[in-house]
Amino acid sequence: MKILLVVPQRLAAPSINRWLGRKFAKPWMPPMAALEVAAMVPPDWEVSIHDELVRGPLTKETLPEADVYGLTGLTTSRLRQEKLARMIRGLYGDRVIAGGRDVMGRAMDGEIAEMVRAFGTIVTTHLTRRVFAQALGDIVAGRSRGVYAAGKDEWNEVIPRLDLVRAGDYFLPATIRSSSGCGNNCEWCSVDRRWRPKGKAALEQELASLPPSLLFIDCADSFGVNDSHTLDVVLPLYRNTGRRWMTETSAKNLLRVIRGKMLAQWMADAGCVGVYIGFENPFQLLGVKSMALAEYERVIKLLVRDLGMFVIGSFILDSGEQTTEASGKRTVEWAIEQRLEGIQYSLTAALPGTQARQKAIVADAVVDYNPEHYDGAWPTVVHPNLSPEERLRLLSWAYDQTYSLSSIVHRLSLGRKLWLGLLAGNLGVRFSHRSWKRFANYDYWLETRWENPGGP
Repeated sequence: MKILLVVPQRLAAPSINRWLGRKFAKPWMPPMAALEVAAMVPPDWEVSIHDELVRGPLTKETLPEADVYGLTGLTTSRLRQEKLARMIRGLYGDRVIAGGRDVMGRAMDGEIAEMVRAFGTIVTTHLTRRVFAQALGDIVAGRSRGVYAAGKDEWNEVIPRLDLVRAGDYFLPATIRSSSGCGNNCEWCSVDRRWRPKGKAALEQELASLPPSLLFIDCADSFGVNDSHTLDVVLPLYRNTGRRWMTETSAKNLLRVIRGKMLAQWMADAGCVGVYIGFENPFQLLGVKSMALAEYERVIKLLVRDLGMFVIGSFILDSGEQTTEASGKRTVEWAIEQRLEGIQYSLTAALPGTQARQKAIVADAVVDYNPEHYDGAWPTVVHPNLSPEERLRLLSWAYDQTYSLSSIVHRLSLGRKLWLGLLAGNLGVRFSHRSWKRFANYDYWLETRWENPGGP
């Protein structure tokens, strides 16, 4: 038996890439979710992966025949997933199974019937080997139940199948996941709330499978939330590799003292050279991971000045009901002043399954239902102080200021670890933004937004 796992690009990707001046943009990392799904395919099945971001869109002429086709992706690729499902089902019948973050979120929002009509078979929870084997067997036998789900306490450790993709197709091909889930419960986030660790034996095997790379990335949803797992299992293994690595965590986690040292110090001792931190809005307390401005500045000083790490900061420019255009610009100026080596800005996206979406639906505050706009680059909900046009203008201004040549020179210090790689990354973002804003403006949003859930 054969299964083809497809990682869809966005439906609008070809037109966007024409504006970017190249046929396809090289992804930063391999598709971790698809690689983990591949690891749960029954051993008597042959599995392959087609990443459309790398290999281009599948067509009727190029689609290889398989017994089952698995589709997984984010909300932004939903329309492409549905188009692929229509094509596959038209050619071969009900051989499609869909799952992933978007499907899980929509299931929480009560959209199960719509998804079954679109895909035939869906998994509405995290995937397990038992559930996958059952669904695949039922599809092949022509008796799919339509909806499959794992038990709340059911979970499998998996080693992502990095052997199924080419390392050269990605900027940073060495990725690992030491744990999944996050308990911060941020209202705009769709990550699973249950934290699940990966054991020592599985991590050793996963580390051994990593390809050569500038550094490896731990894709844990929130690194370091459990003291004993972090200090007794993860960090000793990472230290023993002798390789540089980075991960995502919260500023609060980094300052937490464990066995006499802050977590950030333990990480640096084990080879960590960089962290991705969701600051969101440093001037307002928005959730359990928020901190006072002075504490954010303290953690940046610790990481950058004392430990020599680089920091990539994430900011949601319209987060918080008190935010205005002036305070949004203040956030941008603060991020530049802190000399963060990488900065990502976004707008609130009311993703399926999140508290933010439920609140917006109840308040009739959703202004755009187009799933391709749920990447943080477009206004999706009403804001009390900022119109959609003002938010798009603020977002573009933020990237202009942050990725000007003078700002890049100001934020990147010569002689830092991975300085050349950080410079290349900053110049890449500068080029992408300058190309993107040629069409990504208020008029484009008006033309492409959905005022209703069913479409334009």
